[in-house]
Amino acid sequence: MLEEVDNQTPLQRGDNLISITDYSKRKPSYFQVDGPSLKTIELMSTPFGRSRVSMKSTFREEASLKKQSRVKSPGKDFDLPKVTATVTIPQRGDIRELGPLSQEYAQRFKKQHNLLTIPKKPKRMEWFQEEELARGLYEMMMAETDLETMKRQLALESDFNIQDCYRMFDLSDTGQITRRQFEEVFNLLKLFPTSLEIELTLFRYDKDLDGRLNFEEFKEVVLPFDSNYRDLVLRRPSYCSGQDCARLQFFLDTTTAKLKAFLQLLIQTEMRCERVRQDLSRKKEFDLSRAFEAVAVSLAEKDATGPDTSITQEDVSQFLISRSYAPTQKQVKLFFSRLDRFGTGLPRLDDWKQEMVPRTKVPV
Repeated sequence: MLEEVDNQTPLQRGDNLISITDYSKRKPSYFQVDGPSLKTIELMSTPFGRSRVSMKSTFREEASLKKQSRVKSPGKDFDLPKVTATVTIPQRGDIRELGPLSQEYAQRFKKQHNLLTIPKKPKRMEWFQEEELARGLYEMMMAETDLETMKRQLALESDFNIQDCYRMFDLSDTGQITRRQFEEVFNLLKLFPTSLEIELTLFRYDKDLDGRLNFEEFKEVVLPFDSNYRDLVLRRPSYCSGQDCARLQFFLDTTTAKLKAFLQLLIQTEMRCERVRQDLSRKKEFDLSRAFEAVAVSLAEKDATGPDTSITQEDVSQFLISRSYAPTQKQVKLFFSRLDRFGTGLPRLDDWKQEMVPRTKVPV
């Protein structure tokens, strides 16, 4: 068995130490080897791969120790075999009183070496991880803001209405827009999206996850979030009702051009958000549960989280403001609509993970 040694670990006659140096930090870690198990221990691969290993013995012949450990000479580089031993960390509460010999030995090592300990997984996010999270959330927020701006420009077109726009996709009037119909309109407008782009876009607005878009779900795709622009489109009647129109003949050419620009930005927005998810997931030791807690406890009156903890719009706003971002209230509402997928008003950890977990393993 191996035990990591710090400056308060008691050492006795016959104890053996292994020094393993991390090349990335150039600092050694020391592990104590139990004498009875020394014959069965094989040196191990460390988390830092190729390492400099030197053997030290307190009151034991160094030659025999090197022979049993299969080290030709201390201080030389070599590749270590697979891990076959257990590393344990001595608990601070279990430290025994040091004897004179152990005190002298520990003080000597304390002066000569900066001893490392294996860090425990923190309960809260580190400050630099929170900075990365805030940067990612703000990027997704800006993507939603750009899409909302395009929706408002499309809503100002006098001939644009939700009924004709829905019929452009559901030309057979079945009440459901399938994946194939959704892709056909993009191809007719010469956008030619990839299969991944179509799937990410449909998943964003398909609340019941049946692979189709009904009329209510389609309204969330094209209608602005602002109620003034939204009502402007909803009040317009259908100008092609009862007519057999081709898909590109429902609107004027200028409106069709704006609709094409909107659909292109719609796909780019989902790819942009997916890129943020993948970048965060590739961060070392980034955990979505701790990220959720970091946002949920950003307010001063919240000091703990539990299974019923939820995120509010004020939580998101204060989390970004505390890290030098200045989102407006409307921008926070736009991003919050992504978290609150089912309209409960209080998204919890499951809703957070459903939005923040990467939806594909393919790099975007």
